[in-house]
Amino acid sequence: MTITTTLTIPVAYHDLHVAIFGSGAFSYSWYEDVDVLTKDKDGDILTARVRMETADETKTKSVVVNTEVLAQTIQSIINEQKPAWQTVLHAVTNEDFDADAGDIVLQYAVLGDLVFG
Repeated sequence: MTITTTLTIPVAYHDLHVAIFGSGAFSYSWYEDVDVLTKDKDGDILTARVRMETADETKTKSVVVNTEVLAQTIQSIINEQKPAWQTVLHAVTNEDFDADAGDIVLQYAVLGDLVFG
């Protein structure tokens, strides 16, 4: 049985950056560094340069992540039913990103794949 799910997340989804950046994902050891580039009026991260380990333990990858990147990444994960897509769908549906769901989104945004977890 194949489940077909198409999800559109508006880029203006107000709390998306708060949900992902505040999820606790940065506590995992593969996050090398997070440079906050901009914050919203409440002091929450809007844009950050996220540097992570890669599958090759001697290399890291760094990408600037913002609300638009997060929304596009979530849409891609769910619409293409990438590994762990159900976890992300559940987090979006319930508006509740824990560290695992936030990490999944950030790994796809930075590394382009789910490498750790």
